[in-house]
Amino acid sequence: MLVKDLHFQKLHRSYYSSVVKPQFKREYLRAPLKSSVLYDSDGNLLHASVVNISEGGILVANLPHYPEKKDFFLLLDLIAYPTFSRLSYEKIISLELEQFERNILNVKCKIVRTFEGMSSVEKLFINNIGVQFAELTGKNQALVHDYVEVYKRNIVYFLGLFEDSQADEKNRLIRKLAYLFGYGETISLPELRSQIQYEYQSLEKLQLSC
Repeated sequence: MLVKDLHFQKLHRSYYSSVVKPQFKREYLRAPLKSSVLYDSDGNLLHASVVNISEGGILVANLPHYPEKKDFFLLLDLIAYPTFSRLSYEKIISLELEQFERNILNVKCKIVRTFEGMSSVEKLFINNIGVQFAELTGKNQALVHDYVEVYKRNIVYFLGLFEDSQADEKNRLIRKLAYLFGYGETISLPELRSQIQYEYQSLEKLQLSC
């Protein structure tokens, strides 16, 4: 194991113990995912946003139309991030989003929560729905598992950079990672740090509490 990997594991345990109180464990660890899905509803191919993902399913937002069938197929765009702590400063700075591999997963799903009895108008006000993977093949399951595990390592690495963010090199690295993770290039450093901390805590809470 790399020395720097041990360093980030220690940082992870230290930060975790200071901000999160373990309760009881979920079946799967979830990670934020800024992506999109395509799904079929009444013969129409519609687009929605993804909030987070686990091997069990995804949280979907901004649905233009609620799926009429409880069981349906969707196409999920899943990015494959590298483990940034294993890359040099120069390598990270040179990266562009277009260089990352993207996998399109065709997955059979089902709605976790039912909305039977709700009118079509009431369903328009549903912002987020939980979608469970009904069938996740070995290859797709491995892709999702790897995404979550790599994201966990990357969020710890990202947080560690804020401990010494005064140096120009560190600030440039933070700005680059903010771009690669989809936070934009104009967000202030305090706001960015707050969002990263929130996502880290959400990552752990989703793992350890119901």
